[in-house]
Amino acid sequence: MKISVNDKVKVKNALDLTQKRCSVRMISLDDIPDIIEETERHMSTIMYKKDWKGVSVTYRFGSSFAGSYNGIPMSTSIELLRGATCWFIISLCRERCRDRPVLSFKHLLDKNVEIVKYVSLIESEKYIN
Repeated sequence: MKISVNDKVKVKNALDLTQKRCSVRMISLDDIPDIIEETERHMSTIMYKKDWKGVSVTYRFGSSFAGSYNGIPMSTSIELLRGATCWFIISLCRERCRDRPVLSFKHLLDKNVEIVKYVSLIESEKYIN
């Protein structure tokens, strides 16, 4: 799947298909610009905008649950890919919920990999709090 985030109809259809029969820990159409804004804020501190092309970002919802919670809590996960001019959704899925929200970066140019790994670790702690 590769859907431009600017194509609201296709994004809504993909979200509806992925999250059918779900009622909690979902990503809405209004959440995507917020995730992108947060991602761009982090990326702008570590690399030039011209180097963003090809960057893949995964956002996983997180929440803590009581030990007596029966069942496996599921949440929606979204993977975004930065194109030349805009962001694309390349993956939407329901998966096991994490203890906390995670924003992770992948597929970066070699010159930025180590910097982003370090900053991603530091910033994910700040993003959670």
